[in-house]
Amino acid sequence: MTDRTPDDPTGMIPLGLLACPVTGRRPQRTRIIAGLRPELRRLKDNPREPHAIEVSSGLREPLGWLPRATSAWLAPLIDAGRVALRPLALRVASPSRGEAEFAIDIEVFLTRQGAEILHTRGEGGGAPHVLHRMLVRLWRRCERARHNQRMGQDIAIVLARLDPRQLLPESNLLLNLLPTLHDYRRRLDEREQALGDARRRLGAVQFGEPVRHGSLALIPLLGSNGHVPSYELLHEALSAGKARVDELNPGGVVPFLKIVNESTQPLLVCEGMLLIAPKQNRVVNESLLVPNEMEFALPVSCVEQGRWHRSGRAAEVRGGATALLRSRKLRTLLRRRDAGYANPAQGEVWDEVQACLREMDAPSPTHDLDAVYDTQRERLRTTREALMLPREAVGVLIARDDRILGLELMDHPSSFRTTWDKLADGYYVEALRRRRPPEEERPAELSELSLRWFLGRVADSLTVRWNQTGAGIGLALDDPRITGSGVWHDGRLCQLCALAVE
Repeated sequence: MTDRTPDDPTGMIPLGLLACPVTGRRPQRTRIIAGLRPELRRLKDNPREPHAIEVSSGLREPLGWLPRATSAWLAPLIDAGRVALRPLALRVASPSRGEAEFAIDIEVFLTRQGAEILHTRGEGGGAPHVLHRMLVRLWRRCERARHNQRMGQDIAIVLARLDPRQLLPESNLLLNLLPTLHDYRRRLDEREQALGDARRRLGAVQFGEPVRHGSLALIPLLGSNGHVPSYELLHEALSAGKARVDELNPGGVVPFLKIVNESTQPLLVCEGMLLIAPKQNRVVNESLLVPNEMEFALPVSCVEQGRWHRSGRAAEVRGGATALLRSRKLRTLLRRRDAGYANPAQGEVWDEVQACLREMDAPSPTHDLDAVYDTQRERLRTTREALMLPREAVGVLIARDDRILGLELMDHPSSFRTTWDKLADGYYVEALRRRRPPEEERPAELSELSLRWFLGRVADSLTVRWNQTGAGIGLALDDPRITGSGVWHDGRLCQLCALAVE
């Protein structure tokens, strides 16, 4: 039996971070780069090792195994459904540099069945159970002593003399998590602080005067934080030669592109951006920050189903995908966070591309969403010219008739201005798809109360994206009617999009 460890920790208790070497490295066809999160598989029927836990790359290529000494106590906890594991990015850019071992960090969560691991109730059970209850009390003390960074490390050093074979699996788990407990709890605190600050940021924005065209209305959002952006924007970095986009490897991998960030600053990549890519065009799946001076695997969806060969065009940011495509893609990705390598939204993305091409009468031999923007070039230009936002805007609410379609918000007017120039057409196409005769068009009218209510709902539904890659803290929206993606970094809400779900 082969079990893949669950990835979505919703409803589970975050316990700690397990630093673990990977042994028995296998030859690699593809060089592993940052952004590809490894996967763990519990191989119960392995005849040579009953506790085997295999490590594979984000491309489903086997990398090796967790050490036997670790899997001997970790596998029973997995098999009993008491813990869930979420491996983070590899510590090295590639395990193919000749090292016998490389390491991964694994975030450990307690399931409902495993919550009793931190209980101290009960008596008896022999020496191992008594020792475990003592260890839980030490664990609780280390949790409370957040000012003492070394307490967990010092206790772990003393207790390392114990024979792991004489301990309960759950005792071994806590012992191995103690050295990183302080840093892990600090990370959790930073996530909660970021959520609170992001919500306050949404509550502080002010509304500018709406601009209207037909049934569309744009409500500018005002209120810069006064800071200069601490990142580069992808489209600007590409134009300046500070970044490159290519296929992940010579053969190409549909769900990923490779970004090479040669800048000294992180690279902000916004969800929904359409990328002209070497073998087929893609749309960015989620907002993220590519660390400076790093190669990075960017999660994407294909928007050009009929091409899988190099076109000769240079990679570039073409614009923004349609709002409906973005919302459906994000909703599915957030619902299926445990899909691993596979892109559960790809089928929906292709269906939406086909529907848009058909409705907009935009024939494309390769079924390329970009054809819609080419055929509607003049209408889109007219709409853009009629809907000019003030230069001090840091965001916008987009409405059609009496319904809000979405929100785009950034931390600085200059960042928002150039990003909105790319994303705007995706909203305008939606209006063109549903256009009515001029005499039936009515301007969008929304009260400030309804606008503030929408922002409040966005704030209430903000959550940390547990399966994020990249720098900063990834954000998502957990609401039946709104979906979205964002990035918190360097003490500010760098970017957030929120899209209505139809």
